Amino acid sequence: MNDNNGLAVSILRQTPHETNFLKLGRIRTWSDPAWCGHCKKAKPEFTAAADQLKDELKVAYIAVDCTDDKSKEMCSTYGVTGYPMLKYFVYGKDPVPYSGGREEIDFVRFMMLLVNPDAAPPLPEPVVEDFFAELDGGENVLQLTDSTFDDVINKEESVLVMFYAPWCGHCKMMKPAFSEAATLLKEAETPGVLAAVDATANKALAAKYEIRGYPLLKYFKNGEANDYVSGRSTENIVDFMNNPSEAATPIPPTPEPKWSDVPSAVNHLTQANFKSFTETNRYVLTMFYAPWCGHCKAAKPAFQDAAEVLKDEEGMELAAVDCTVERDLCSDFEVQGFPTFKLFTEGSPTEYQGGRTKSDFYNFMQSLKSGAGDQPKEEL
Repeated sequence: MNDNNGLAVSILRQTPHETNFLKLGRIRTWSDPAWCGHCKKAKPEFTAAADQLKDELKVAYIAVDCTDDKSKEMCSTYGVTGYPMLKYFVYGKDPVPYSGGREEIDFVRFMMLLVNPDAAPPLPEPVVEDFFAELDGGENVLQLTDSTFDDVINKEESVLVMFYAPWCGHCKMMKPAFSEAATLLKEAETPGVLAAVDATANKALAAKYEIRGYPLLKYFKNGEANDYVSGRSTENIVDFMNNPSEAATPIPPTPEPKWSDVPSAVNHLTQANFKSFTETNRYVLTMFYAPWCGHCKAAKPAFQDAAEVLKDEEGMELAAVDCTVERDLCSDFEVQGFPTFKLFTEGSPTEYQGGRTKSDFYNFMQSLKSGAGDQPKEEL
């Protein structure tokens, strides 16, 4: 059955025991309540992908409205707890969660890679936003990407690279000095160049060089990476590029203690104890985090304070998982950004989309007593 827009998305309203459903090849199922904002945003992309592949005999795109009484049993059977939730079926076997992108090309490429890899459309080249474009001399900073980085690093004898995030305040503050230094070095015909990489868009480079904060500068000499050990002023950068081997080694900062080593009422969970802890406590609000994440650091004090207030409330716990250590655990729950908060109700997860103040966390947990907090939330 096609949807009312005439596109090739099938609408299911009953538990899918029908033979034709089970005999379909590869199936992408979409749980779609009418009120869900994220569902409405992705729906045109999903339907466009379905229309594009409507002649592929082994592919079907299916939508399920979980608020429809006829569909509730199905949604419960397949563990739908947030919206939209996408699952991938192969010949009716146990579904696999889909955690890819939500644009037309993402949906099409995912299915075609499975049924006909040679026909799968390539991902579009990322749009390179020039972070320095509005500055005088900004053109003297080379904007690099995953695909251009190695060519420049191997071609140039001396390269100072600034890894940044477009939203980062410290990165924006450093831009004028970095741009001015690039211009001065070019005018003086000093060997070497300054370059920049958007670490949020070029994730392969960010992972390779372990970029965990912004801005982070690395110096490349004949293709080999070294830590940048000087200051961030124009003068510091120019002096360093003129004499990189003479730069002083800074005194290493005092290492920050692990959160799990700091006494608090927050329960720090691992793969070994996560399942038993979340299933034996009725409500567990869990913060999935990375130690280097600025937003995580900002949320920690309020989260700890709320945990302290709630520590005597039976069955109500606040917990944290370090995703740089518990990678498999975070992958199991499709954690794609930090911090991610999930409420586990006797082991069953739903997204937490409330605020991040002490009052927000506390009031949310208190609301669960009356059932007000048990409603499914939109999944980001």
